[in-house]
Amino acid sequence: TTPTLVLGAMPDPTVPSHDAEQRGQAIHGAELTVLSGGHFPPTTQTDLYTSRLRAFLETPVPATSSLPS
Repeated sequence: TTPTLVLGAMPDPTVPSHDAEQRGQAIHGAELTVLSGGHFPPTTQTDLYTSRLRAFLETPVPATSSLPS
C-alpha cells in the first residue's frame, strides 16, 4: 500500500536491470524506471535520475486512515 519507485540501470553487471524489473513486478503498484548509463545512475544520468526521483517524491499520496470509523 506504500507508493514505491524501483530504479534500475543498464548495463549493470552488479545489479542487472532484470532484477529491478522483477522487483517492480513483485511490488503491487510499483513504478519502474530503468535508466541507461551503468551501475550508478545518480552519477552517470544525474539529471534524468534526479528528475524521476523528484517527480515521484512530489506526487501527492492520497490520505488513508487506519482508525476505525
